[in-house]
Amino acid sequence: MTDAAFPDTAGMAGCAAGRQPSLMKRVALIAGATGLAMCLAVATLIVLNARVAIWQETRTALQSAGATLGGGLRIGAPGEETGPLLMRLAAEFDALRHVSAYAVDAGGHALALPAGPAGTEAESDDHPPFWFSALMRHETESVDVPVLNAEGGVIGRLHLTTDPADEIEEVWEDFRVIIPLITLSAAVMVLIAVALCRVFLRRIRVLEAIVSDMRRGNLETRVPPMQAREFSDLGQGINDLAEFLARERADNIVLQQRILTIGEDERARIAFDLHDQMGPRLFALTSALEQIRSLTGRATDGAPLSEALEASLSHARAVQSMARSAINDLRPMVIGHVPLCEALEELVVEFAGLHPAPDIRLETGSGPLPALSEVAELSVYRFVRESVLNALRHGGADRITIRLEDHSGAPKSLLITVSDNGSGPGETPPQPGHGLSGIMDRALALGAVFKAPSRAGGLTVTSLRMPHR
Repeated sequence: MTDAAFPDTAGMAGCAAGRQPSLMKRVALIAGATGLAMCLAVATLIVLNARVAIWQETRTALQSAGATLGGGLRIGAPGEETGPLLMRLAAEFDALRHVSAYAVDAGGHALALPAGPAGTEAESDDHPPFWFSALMRHETESVDVPVLNAEGGVIGRLHLTTDPADEIEEVWEDFRVIIPLITLSAAVMVLIAVALCRVFLRRIRVLEAIVSDMRRGNLETRVPPMQAREFSDLGQGINDLAEFLARERADNIVLQQRILTIGEDERARIAFDLHDQMGPRLFALTSALEQIRSLTGRATDGAPLSEALEASLSHARAVQSMARSAINDLRPMVIGHVPLCEALEELVVEFAGLHPAPDIRLETGSGPLPALSEVAELSVYRFVRESVLNALRHGGADRITIRLEDHSGAPKSLLITVSDNGSGPGETPPQPGHGLSGIMDRALALGAVFKAPSRAGGLTVTSLRMPHR
């Protein structure tokens, strides 16, 4: 198999996620907006209800004060000074809740209220701010009542107006306690939502990690048990999918191994047929032509015939060479008869006969190589031959190193690496040809890991990791 067992969609998913806000941000924004809307709704209800209550309270208080005074008020005895009487009367009505009063003498001049506790407001730091008072106040209503002396003469007027200051202070005291509590509740709600989101995201990340392992080809991983029923059902679904994919992959590998084995058997049969049937006939033909050439060489006038026979012999030898090459391509005769290391050494000697001769080295380490099945040895042999051919034909390499390393870890494997000093693949690697495609198919069928040629440390490197027992 190749490095990527499934198509790599993580990069595309990451780009798509980068353009969208995370779930944590969305939850925090929604919870914060909900809390803010709640605060605004409660504040609006408080203001609206308080405005109606203040209007009713102040209007009722003014109406009650006006009803008490009736159409006029007689005060004082004959000859008594009227100024102090009017101010005392205004102070008594000004002390009423929700009512403000002041007196006007007969000349129309306003009289100041007498100094004292009844005429002054207690200093306090709890007064509502101006904007809140302006928000609560309605249009002021007023009542003018004439004040008469004992003889019935008008000595002044008492002016009464609505005064919601006391009621506004009470509402403000409630408002400045309730709103912070609601704000705190909204903040707690946001924190709870974020905390729950973190818990959910932690479980989602577990599922995401499992899916990532499956994408990389690790179908043995499983989702651990989860308490939430929804996550438990989702995890069970992922586990079932992993088991299904594992079964399908196992069946696919078995099928590919059967196809590979059948193909190799068929190639071997064709190669043996060519070797056993066509080979002897070509050899006999070549021998006969050589015998005829030797006979014609003793003839006195056999130059034209000798030239014709020489040409026929040359063609017969070419056909014989092509047949040997085809037989070796179909089924290398050394596989199954000599160890893999010796077969590769013969392959290196064959490549060394090229012109110009490349510097090809075979490194096998100090220990003996593990025993592989015949199909696995064939796959390794074809991988090395295809890699060296690619390095010579397409990379223009003149130094090639073939290294075989036995890894005894779990799982056990034979690592075959081919490195060369050629040009290697470009920035956009070409589509794999029949050779690389065949190696990929063989690796997938045998459970091997194939790495396509790539640049590393100034060299072009490709490898095949073949598992063994």
